[in-house]
This record gives sequence, C-alpha cells and structure tokens, in this order.
Amino acid sequence: MKLPIKIVLINMALAIIFALLFGSKEGIIDGYVVMFGLVALGGGAIDIIVGLFLLLATDKRYAQGFLLSGGVLLLLGFLACSTTGLI
Repeated sequence: MKLPIKIVLINMALAIIFALLFGSKEGIIDGYVVMFGLVALGGGAIDIIVGLFLLLATDKRYAQGFLLSGGVLLLLGFLACSTTGLI
C-alpha cells in the first residue's frame, strides 16, 4: 500500500477513535455523529496545515498524504455536521 493512502487511513482511524471516546452517552448515534464531524473538521484543518509545511521537505509523499487526508476529513466532517443540523 502506498504511503499517502496509509496516512489517510491512519488519520481516519484516529478520527473514529476520538469520536467514540468523546461522543455523548445520551444519544449514542447523534452524539457520535456530531463528535465525528467536529473531530474530522478539526483534524482536517490540522492535516492541511501540516501538509503545507511538509511541502518544503524533500520527500513529497508525506505532504501528499496529509493534504489528501485533510481534504477527506474536511469533506466527511462537513457532511456529518450538516446531516445533524450543526452547520
């Protein structure tokens, strides 16, 4: 498996784990979806910033992975938050 895809999968797994850990216990599905959306939006923004800094490095595969992961997380975060009415 290529390095950028591994980075995307690792960041997705981290977003899911954090959402499971910090999701509210009252409405399991709603709390999890909202928390996943917020974690994905925040993680996506951080990934894009890290990816932009990694563009200065000699190995561009890490930058590609973080920029791709940032885009995917921002898209999923926006979708998760918009389905729950948060946005």
